[in-house]
Amino acid sequence: MTFNAIIYLLVIFAELLFFPLLAIYIISVTISWLYGAPYVATRNDELKKLLAKIKKRLNYNTHFIELGCGDGRVTRMAVKIYNVDGIGYDINPVLIFVARIFARFQQLPRAQFQRKNILDLDLSKANVIYIFLLPPLVLKTKTNLLNALKRGSLVVSHGFKIPFLQQYLTDQVNGVRFKTYYYTYH
Repeated sequence: MTFNAIIYLLVIFAELLFFPLLAIYIISVTISWLYGAPYVATRNDELKKLLAKIKKRLNYNTHFIELGCGDGRVTRMAVKIYNVDGIGYDINPVLIFVARIFARFQQLPRAQFQRKNILDLDLSKANVIYIFLLPPLVLKTKTNLLNALKRGSLVVSHGFKIPFLQQYLTDQVNGVRFKTYYYTYH
């Protein structure tokens, strides 16, 4: 077999692998979008700043929950830097799979990821809840969130204000693309 034939077979194999994976990715992103939580990744440098702002709240005893975790980068970074007990939830099975692979590759046993509808979660164990969701979906979490929050719980909303928590707003940070809002429940 000639070198050109080997290259040709490799290109064919890459195409056969690439297009089905691309189709799966597009379908999964469409599913997220239809549920009201399109996947938009936050840059790592911005995440470090957002988490550094609350570093006094992040430690081994912190239960960190991320709603709409996508590829899990926020939860993974919180676990990696601050050793929190982190769990991310998303409706998209492909992104949950990716998050689990990254967590395993980074050796982060305290980072867990589950495919669940965020409207059906028990949030009562959380000390810190990170949200990067569109406002209509955040409003749907109102009852569950308010019932689960305990005194001193912190809610971090990246991108959008949470109207029903407005009285608990303690800080906000202007980001590169989005503002981030910090709410301390009392």
